Amino acid sequence: MMHDAAQLAVNLATHMLGAPPDRVEPGGSGGNNRLWKVIAGSDTFALKTYPRQAADPRDRVGAEYAALSFLTRNGILDVPRPLAVDVAAGCALYQWIDGVRLTAPSRDDVDALVGFLYRVQWLRDAEGADGLAPASAACPSAAAAVNQAEQRLNRLKDVMGAPELAAFIAHDLEPTLEAVATHAWEGYDAAGLSFDADLERADQWLSPSDFGFHNVLKRPNGSLAFLDFEYFGWDDPVKAVADVILHPGMNLDTASAHRFFDGAGTIIDPERWEHFQVRFRFLYPLYVVIWSMIMLNEFLPERWERRVLAGGVDTHAAATARQLARARAMLSRVTGGENDCGIAFA
Repeated sequence: MMHDAAQLAVNLATHMLGAPPDRVEPGGSGGNNRLWKVIAGSDTFALKTYPRQAADPRDRVGAEYAALSFLTRNGILDVPRPLAVDVAAGCALYQWIDGVRLTAPSRDDVDALVGFLYRVQWLRDAEGADGLAPASAACPSAAAAVNQAEQRLNRLKDVMGAPELAAFIAHDLEPTLEAVATHAWEGYDAAGLSFDADLERADQWLSPSDFGFHNVLKRPNGSLAFLDFEYFGWDDPVKAVADVILHPGMNLDTASAHRFFDGAGTIIDPERWEHFQVRFRFLYPLYVVIWSMIMLNEFLPERWERRVLAGGVDTHAAATARQLARARAMLSRVTGGENDCGIAFA
C-alpha cells in the first residue's frame, strides 16, 4: 500500500510540476492528510494530499490554498508559500520549509505564537478578508458551541458498541455536557448576553483554527514557521484561544497557558476585553467537553478511515484505548476542578 501511495505521489508531483521530479519521499503525515517532499533540480517542494470522504464534504485543499494565498499576499511569509493546486485531484504544491518540531516550547516561542495571531488580525480589513469563510467547526455563538457538542455526542452514541466507551458516555461525558451547557446558559443570562445571537464581525477573529505548536516548525535560524491552515476562517476568539490551550498536541503547562492567554488579551480591543473574559469564563468548560469528544474520533468509522488513508500506523484497538484514556484526562479538567487551566478570571 505504501508503494501505491508513493507512486501516486510521483504522478501527482509530475502533474503539478509539468515534468517528472528527481525524487519524491515521505515528508510526514498528519491525522487527516499526507505530505511528500519533492526534489526537482535545485528546488524542493511540499506536496500535500488531502484524502476525501463522503462523510466529510469539506474542501480542505481549497480552503488551505485560499488561506495561504491570502496570508502570503498580505505579507505574512512565515507560512508555506502556495505554488499550485488541483482541487479535483485533492492535492496542492507548497514551498518546502526546513525545520524541526518543537518538543519543549520556550517563553519566546509562546510569544511568537501570540505574535503570529496578532499579525493575522491586522488583516481583518484587508482585501479579500470579508470573502473568507467561517473557520471549520466555527462557533460564532454560545448556542452554536452547545449544538456542536450535542452533535458530537449523538454521533458517538451511534457507535458506542464498545462497553468502555458506552460507560464513559453514560457516566461521565453526557452528565458533564449537560452541566457545563447549563452553566454557560445561566452565566450568559446573568451577564445580559445573548446566548443565540452570532458575534458581530468586529468581535470575531481570523482563526487558523487548528493552531499551536503541533503545527509549528523551528527553522535553522531559530524562527518559527506556521503550518496547516485547512480549517482557517472567521471564528469566535474565545474558541480560538481555548483551542490552543486545550489542544492535546500543545500540552501547555500552566505557566505557558497563562502567558498565551495574557498575550492573546493584547490582541483584543481593550473595550472588548471584559466582554471576552466573561464569555471565556462560561464557554471554556464547554470546549473542554468538546475536546474530550474530539479525542474519541478514532471510534468513528469515517474518521478512522481518514487516519488510515493519511498513513496512520496504530491498530484500531490501540488507538481507541489510548484516545479513551486521553478523553478521560481531558474531561477531568472540568470534573477535577482544573477547569480554568490555572487561569484566573477576576
